[in-house]
Amino acid sequence: MVTKLKMNNIIKKIGLWHSKIFETLSRKARTSKFWAILLTFAVLYEIVEHIVWPILVPYLVYMQWFK
Repeated sequence: MVTKLKMNNIIKKIGLWHSKIFETLSRKARTSKFWAILLTFAVLYEIVEHIVWPILVPYLVYMQWFK
């Protein structure tokens, strides 16, 4: 069973990984259009992942259960 401490460590690792990726992308985006576009897509993906999916998935499940 996963303990609360293990979950906190996993969440910290994911947060560090995300911050390193966005730091690298934002640093490189200052000098290159390619990296700026990549940063834009990464930000849009994060918005979809954290805002749209939590709303859309329960709605889709609801639609499947009550046809």
